Amino acid sequence: MMPSHMDLDTESDTWIATYLSVSADKGERNAAAQRLFHKHKVKVFSQIRKKIQHGDAQNDISQEVWMNILNVDRLRDKYVAQGKFGAYLYQYTEWKIYDFLRKNVNSANEEYSLSDQHDYADTASSHEATLDARRLVIDVIPELSAAVRLVYLMEYYETLFPSKPAIRDIAHLNGVEIEAASNIISRCTKMDSSDMSEVDRCLWILNDYDNIVPKSVKYKVSGYKADLARIVGISYSSYRVRLSRANDAVKNKIESLVESEGAVA
Repeated sequence: MMPSHMDLDTESDTWIATYLSVSADKGERNAAAQRLFHKHKVKVFSQIRKKIQHGDAQNDISQEVWMNILNVDRLRDKYVAQGKFGAYLYQYTEWKIYDFLRKNVNSANEEYSLSDQHDYADTASSHEATLDARRLVIDVIPELSAAVRLVYLMEYYETLFPSKPAIRDIAHLNGVEIEAASNIISRCTKMDSSDMSEVDRCLWILNDYDNIVPKSVKYKVSGYKADLARIVGISYSSYRVRLSRANDAVKNKIESLVESEGAVA
C-alpha cells in the first residue's frame, strides 16, 4: 500500500504559505494565489456542475467559493496546513452547493437529495470580515455599465458588504465624486424609483439596501431574482442577462489574479 504522505498536497500548502506571508512581496503573493486557483478551479467547477444545471447558478456558486476561500483572514484562521487543502476546498464547495439547493429547493435538481448532505457543515460564514478577493471584485464593478452594475450589486450585496458601505465607497463603485454621490442620494429620497436613472438606482440601493430589500429576498429563497428584478423595475429575463454579463466580467478579472492590483492585500 502506498504511504499516506504520498497523497498529501504539499504544493498547495506551499502556495498558501506564500499567499499568507507578510514578508513575501505582492508579486510573489499574487503568483501563489493564481497557481492555487488554477490548480483547483476545474475540479471546483466540475463539482458544482454535476449538481447544479443552471449556468448562472454555477457561476454564482463558483464565484462565492473563491471569494471566500481567498479571504486571507479566513484562510489563516480556518485552514491548518496538513497537505489537505483540496479536501478543505471541496467540502466548502459542497456546503455552498447544499446551501444553494436548500434555499432554492423548488427549483433545484430533483436528483440531488438534500438528505444526502447532512454531514456537511459550513466552515465559516460567507459574510465574515472583509474579503481580500473582494478587493478584486470592487475594482471591476465601476467598469461595468450602470445597468449591469446595478444587478450585480443587488445580487451580491450581502457578500460584498459585511456592513453598510461608506459614502466614499458608494461613490467609488459608481465612478462619481463623493459630493455628487451625496447629492444624488439626497435627491433619490424624494423620488420614485421608476424616475431614477440607472446610476441613481445604484447609489440609492447601496445607501439604503436594508430598507429597500425585504428579508425574504436577502436570504435568497427560491424566486429571489425575480423579486430583485421587480425592485429595480426590470424583467426577470433582463435581470438574468445583465447578471450573466457581470459574472463574466468579474470571472475574467479573477482568472487574471496575477496581473490584478487588488487580488492580494
